[in-house]
Order: sequence, then C-alpha cells, then structure tokens
Amino acid sequence: MLEPAASSTAAERTVTVVGNGTASAAPDTALLHLGVETRGATPAEALDGCGRALDEVLAALRRNGVEPAHLVTSGLNVHPDWEPEQAGRRPAGFRATAGLTAHLSEPARAGEVAAAAVTAGGEAARVHGLMLVVGDQAGVLAQAREGAWRDARARAEQYAALAGAALGQVLRIDERVATPQAITTSGYHAQAAAAPAGPRVELGEAAVLAAVTVTWTLTDPPTVS
Repeated sequence: MLEPAASSTAAERTVTVVGNGTASAAPDTALLHLGVETRGATPAEALDGCGRALDEVLAALRRNGVEPAHLVTSGLNVHPDWEPEQAGRRPAGFRATAGLTAHLSEPARAGEVAAAAVTAGGEAARVHGLMLVVGDQAGVLAQAREGAWRDARARAEQYAALAGAALGQVLRIDERVATPQAITTSGYHAQAAAAPAGPRVELGEAAVLAAVTVTWTLTDPPTVS
C-alpha cells in the first residue's frame, strides 16, 4: 500500500476506482492430486493396505523423476465402512484413504506420470485432479499490474470527465487480492485400467490476475482560451 503525503481538507474532491489487469503465460508447473483407498476387516488392516498402496504409488512417482521434496501427503483417514440397511449398525469393515500431491516441473508429462501412479497402485489408486500453474510469475504479474493501473486510470479519467473535472495527484494505492492464477482440469477418478502412456495434457495458457484500488484528487479542468 502506498499513501503519498497530502494535505486533505473536508472540501477536497476525490475519485476512487478499482482497476483489473490480466496477463497470460504458459504453465511451468503441474499439481497432480492423487490418492489411495483401501478396505479391511479392522482399522489396522485397512490402514496397512493403504500404506502399502501409497508406498507403491510413491515409488512409481520417484521412478518417473519426481523428487521427494516435490511430494506431499495429506488427508490420512480411517472410517467404518457401513453396509446399507445393516441390522445393529455395526460396520462391515473399515476404509482407509490418503491423499498425495506431486509437483511436476514438466507439466506436459502429467498424464504419463498419473498413468504410472495408478498402474503401480492398482485398484487402490485414485486421481483426484490436475492443476496447471505458473510457478515463477514475477514477470507476468508485473504485466498484469501494469494492465490494472491502465484500467484504473482510464476509469478514473472517465468519471472525472463526467463530473466536469480533471484528475489530480494520486492519494492512495491499494493492491487487491486477485483470484489465484490456474488452469484446472475437471476432477476425475482413475484406476489401473488407465493407458500406460496416460492421457495427453494440453498446457494452453494460465492467466495471472492483478487488481488495484486507486484514489485521485479531482481538480478543475484546464480552461480553454
């Protein structure tokens, strides 16, 4: 936030607008959301099966060049597995699930890596979704900010003209939180029947958004002689 020093008075006229800017870049990172789901007669049996399946998936990811530092596990759960209309409401077994996110530096290989993961994990493997993002977005974000500034100034100039005034100095600049950039595929559920080569991933472009709120003073328009 930037607030240039200014002497404000009660009679000071101002205009405040929000400007939006967008810039695009090819995604350089893929976030592949995977998981495993297993069942067992006891919680321990279900959890043990989940651990073994997760180990197989992790090993397959490492064999496909995913560094350990780019693998994050999450959402480890064990729940009773109820049968419909079961008398006595005792669980027929237990279900264990775990989530895993792989950060891929070669996003075009996401389908290939997903296929390897579900092949290794067998019927326990799941694919929950794919997100393509711009990991290093400093340059493209700067472009988006420039677009947001131009948009804000054009809006402010229009409002000033409609009010019979002109823009003066900038009093306040607030950068607004914009929607995170991403291209997200539809979530899907995959098992070991996936083709070995995996589905083809089209990268397209990811949009990086910027938004800014700016306040200008309003001055009298220049006189025309």
